[in-house]
Amino acid sequence: MADERGLRIRLLGNLAASYDGVAVDLGGPQQRAVLAMLVLYRDRGLSDDRIVEYLWDDQPPARALPTLQAYISHLRRRLEPQAAAGSRSGVIVRQAAGMRSGCRSTRWTHGGSSSCWPRSTTTPRECAA
Repeated sequence: MADERGLRIRLLGNLAASYDGVAVDLGGPQQRAVLAMLVLYRDRGLSDDRIVEYLWDDQPPARALPTLQAYISHLRRRLEPQAAAGSRSGVIVRQAAGMRSGCRSTRWTHGGSSSCWPRSTTTPRECAA
């Protein structure tokens, strides 16, 4: 039986996540799309503008950036339930002009889950890599 501790993100099939073996509600389709983008572009990260472009094509809402910031905040809260508010930045990290995954190492499992070590820890843990 696989180790179910920590955060696990599954990309193959439906996007899904679990924390310590318990399913994580990832929110609506656009919020889920943000997480999928960050997982897929984990090595480079994405600018806020690029994420907005991917989410809304040529017709972003007037409050696209505040909406994106809300999605990130909600994902951090759900993906890092053990962290105190204001310190949730191990899985999704703000960079100069956008966001990236907070992982320094990744391996993919048979089921399409991503396993990584967040930059802020030295212990292996499952996260959005």
